[in-house]
Amino acid sequence: MRKLIVIPLSLVSLIAVIFMCGTMTFAGLFLASMQVLTGRVVAAEVVMFPIQTDNNGDFIEIEFTPIETQSALAAALTGGSAGEPTRGAAERFRLYGDVVAVRGPLITLRPLMQMFGLQNVYQLAVIEGVYRGPQANRQLQGSRAVLNGGFDPVWWDLNNQEGRFPYNVFIERITISGDEEFGFRGSGLKRYHIVVTNQSITWDLVEERR
Repeated sequence: MRKLIVIPLSLVSLIAVIFMCGTMTFAGLFLASMQVLTGRVVAAEVVMFPIQTDNNGDFIEIEFTPIETQSALAAALTGGSAGEPTRGAAERFRLYGDVVAVRGPLITLRPLMQMFGLQNVYQLAVIEGVYRGPQANRQLQGSRAVLNGGFDPVWWDLNNQEGRFPYNVFIERITISGDEEFGFRGSGLKRYHIVVTNQSITWDLVEERR
């Protein structure tokens, strides 16, 4: 006859508390570096200058200015409000390629987490130059600059394990998103907003000077 194993209620409660503390700690660390996403968010301003060429190939000068809100963790602690956006410090990049892309993760949280005041979150992780044009030398390598710490191993681990416990307790889906914009030749500049929605990261042209 098999013996019935009885687990004391106090032990069950302790396990539950440990699990919840671990999950919330992980969620807190995870959300601290992310920005809260409520609908359509202008996450950055990008000024693109004409394509130039040096000994290393075609390149595009980019001025990147982040437009920041509260972190997702701070927003959760203050009732889920993203707060007023603020412009960060502008950075200048020389990106080799004839196309510029901005990429990053979009994280959709489960409805239960949103009931507790948490919102879907995003992070702009890299800005990179790529050779895509019909006359591009495909032997040349583009270049990349890291934004907000970039895609460190934690993000790839999350992306690989989003359907597993305990990640699936609060994450519904992780999407690695990004859009590309072709450079131009001649003179002038183009000014864009980098727009983040629940589905994508896109470029929105707001000004063009010739």
